[in-house]
Amino acid sequence: MKILLLSGGIPSKNNPQSGCFAMDQAIALKNAGHEVSIFAINGLIGREWKKPGLNHWKQEGVDCFELFGLPIGILSKLGLKKLGIRLTEWASRKCFKKIVEKVGFPDIVHAHFLFTMVMGVAIKKDYPITLIGTEHWSRLAEPNLDKVTVYQAQRGYPGVDRLITVSKELRDCVKNKFGRESIVIHNLFNTSSLMPALPETDNKIYTIIAVGSLIPRKGFDLLIKAFAKTKLVDRDVILNIYGKGPDKEVLENLIEALGLKGSVNLCGQKTKEEIYDALRHSDLFALSSKQETFSVAIIEATGNGLPAVATQCGIVNEFDFKDVIKVPVDNIEAMKVALEEAYDNRDSVDRIAIQQQTIDNFSPEAIVVKLEKVYKEVSKEKR
Repeated sequence: MKILLLSGGIPSKNNPQSGCFAMDQAIALKNAGHEVSIFAINGLIGREWKKPGLNHWKQEGVDCFELFGLPIGILSKLGLKKLGIRLTEWASRKCFKKIVEKVGFPDIVHAHFLFTMVMGVAIKKDYPITLIGTEHWSRLAEPNLDKVTVYQAQRGYPGVDRLITVSKELRDCVKNKFGRESIVIHNLFNTSSLMPALPETDNKIYTIIAVGSLIPRKGFDLLIKAFAKTKLVDRDVILNIYGKGPDKEVLENLIEALGLKGSVNLCGQKTKEEIYDALRHSDLFALSSKQETFSVAIIEATGNGLPAVATQCGIVNEFDFKDVIKVPVDNIEAMKVALEEAYDNRDSVDRIAIQQQTIDNFSPEAIVVKLEKVYKEVSKEKR
């Protein structure tokens, strides 16, 4: 099949997380024998500079198209978000025509996240595309959604031919708030740089790792407070937190106040390869999120063979992970007890079995089979 993915971004050296879900899926589909392109609109004027217009290049065998120069970010800051959406819709139709001229008309257009579904629906007004949407967006689980998000949902969800959500929790959220039915297909995790799990690490110091943006929703303040209460601090255990975000200074101050400097480290944002290497050589993964629609982070951790302590949100709620201790959300005492339990049971962990379970259920090959089934079903219905 010829497949065009619509994404919020395309990963780069300077911004490796931008559009990473869509790119991982694009590469997986390409490796399965499909002709794959990806299209994104980059509205980050003022934060980076690229050649204005529609840029085209190859990245890991995928045709990448990125439009740069629309003042979407500026309009958003001026409170003109709806105008930015309409500008995006207009640009999507114009760019689609140019993409088709270069790579041909797609059998499937697959939009990731609500804001790109709006792009797809705009294209669909002018062209007879088959449009699939995958919703990942954690914002939709918030109790009070802003008017612009509701506006996007009203424009995007009705126009997709099939909607996919990445967890049952998100499926129910979209159904309850917008009345749109969806099917659940979990996120895949990137196995291209995956190494066999180590039967055990050779760490002289037991190392706990956490990965995610430094924002309140990730609950790193809770994790640090729970860690401070454990017996692990006296046993020279280390907690390394990887990621960047606006809460960096808050977390640094908390670490200082609790006397944990040297025991808790903020390691910054790293590449996927660097994160996988850090996971593989750590002893325990900690997920402390207050809310997740899926959580690729825990899949990547168990995919590298790590046992984990994880709050009950997203995929943690609906999958029976091996050697993962589940704890209630926003509960410092429960997190403390779980961290100590994981440490006490460290010698009974089967890291190789943890990795294999994750690969069997979340590898690109496992998820692509499910996507291909949807593509064929919807294409048949459209015919």
